[in-house]
Amino acid sequence: MGIAIFRGKVHSGRAWTGRSESDLKGEQTPLWRRLLNGWMTIAARFGGVQTQLILVLFYVALIGPI
Repeated sequence: MGIAIFRGKVHSGRAWTGRSESDLKGEQTPLWRRLLNGWMTIAARFGGVQTQLILVLFYVALIGPI
């Protein structure tokens, strides 16, 4: 009995039913969800960079003159 991994789920050889490509197309992530995930990734990266920049400026303003 073999083990197959399919989209993060483990199936044993007995439980593997085999799925056609047409079955998988119905389970694909919708376009709007992929676009939203992309924009959220960009926003998260921008937020991280912005936070670091604010911390650096705050550090320079307070500690720099010493």
